[in-house]
Amino acid sequence: MQENTKILIDRIDSLTKLCDNDKFGDAYAKIVFEVEQLCIAIAGNESLEYEEFSSIVNSRIAGSTQVAYLRGVLGALRNRIVIEGIKTTNTFNWDNLLHPIVYKTSFKKLLDGYYSDAVDSAIKEMNFKAKNLYKKYKGKELDGADLFANIFNNDKDKTLLMAGGKLESQSNKDEQEGYRFLFMGLWKGLRNPNAHTNMSITKQQAIERLIFISMLMYKFEECIKNSGLIE
Repeated sequence: MQENTKILIDRIDSLTKLCDNDKFGDAYAKIVFEVEQLCIAIAGNESLEYEEFSSIVNSRIAGSTQVAYLRGVLGALRNRIVIEGIKTTNTFNWDNLLHPIVYKTSFKKLLDGYYSDAVDSAIKEMNFKAKNLYKKYKGKELDGADLFANIFNNDKDKTLLMAGGKLESQSNKDEQEGYRFLFMGLWKGLRNPNAHTNMSITKQQAIERLIFISMLMYKFEECIKNSGLIE
């Protein structure tokens, strides 16, 4: 058992004993605080456990009854750790690496087990942003790999966004070409195979791809800002 998992289980067991004590009294506030933190650390603030916690503490039922219900939440959290492991931690969460748009579009789908759909949705959102921007400033409607090839064209008179400098040096041109291939690869290497073959991927693969998409999303927005464009 991982050390951080054991620590969380020990905290749950300690709080459970406190809840069973009819004389918890002034410890009520500690129980509420601790249960909330455990919900976030183990299941996340969009989980059923956190929703149940919020419903309990916001209800008008007596404190002693609330504590009894909170004990039930603790039991559910303990079972989740034993069966599924920890989805998040209270130190560093991998989902902090996700771009806000990717998080909003794909994170719940990932948690629900729709791994391919989570990745596909994030790529489509990137394509949507790029498509609208290109049509706004170039007056043309392109899609997918062709869209990104034109957006990061190595010809400064044809391109829409510049990944680095103004394409006046070989270094600038290399960076531009590198990002052009990365964005095209996002579509050709990740999106197209999934769309055409309906392949399945693991949770780990989905996480890796969502982080990669987020990196490109941040770069895309940086390029928009550096190019003086408005979405």
